[in-house]
Amino acid sequence: MSLHPPAITCGDWLLRPIVDADVHAVHAGLSDPRVIAHYGVSYPTLESTWVQMRWFADIAAEGSGAWWAV
Repeated sequence: MSLHPPAITCGDWLLRPIVDADVHAVHAGLSDPRVIAHYGVSYPTLESTWVQMRWFADIAAEGSGAWWAV
């Protein structure tokens, strides 16, 4: 069962599923020492961040989860 979560708005906030175009933002977070000190996963290069992007897509495709961009 594949998940296709909708975008959700609440006032000025927009939550939407993470998409491949978010790779630069995901890399910025997952290569920042202030973030990875608490997250447990890091990707030193943009290219290596695609591992995380594929994971986001895989869990949505298998129906086991979804991650959101704010």
